[in-house]
Amino acid sequence: MNATTSSSTVTDLKWGLEVTKLGFQIVPDAIFKYQAVLGRDENGSTQAVSSPELVVLLNVLMHWWTRETIAFPSPQAIATRIGIDRRSVDRAVDGLVKKMILKKDRVGGVVIYDPSPLVERLQQLVVEQTKK
Repeated sequence: MNATTSSSTVTDLKWGLEVTKLGFQIVPDAIFKYQAVLGRDENGSTQAVSSPELVVLLNVLMHWWTRETIAFPSPQAIATRIGIDRRSVDRAVDGLVKKMILKKDRVGGVVIYDPSPLVERLQQLVVEQTKK
């Protein structure tokens, strides 16, 4: 990519404008590279993030546009999008919360998600791995 080529132009060329006009997200490769050790339990031991949890996480991240904003996709919308039942989404979210990857809260009748623990964990893993 040269200085005059924007990332959206590169993305449009790669995927096609008809695809990218629906939106796209930037997901760091570190999420996939460290999937097996991304989560932690209450004792600090590493925990793998399961494939269903990862797909639900990516769907939450689809709604998280800046670090300061909150994501609030409905669990039912996620379930419909990925073709599973709502309870499976709830289990995946509970797993991500238990593995300290995602924070979940309720404001009024809306469930909100905070992926800041994911960012902190990725930063920690990258620093640890670069020291090796």
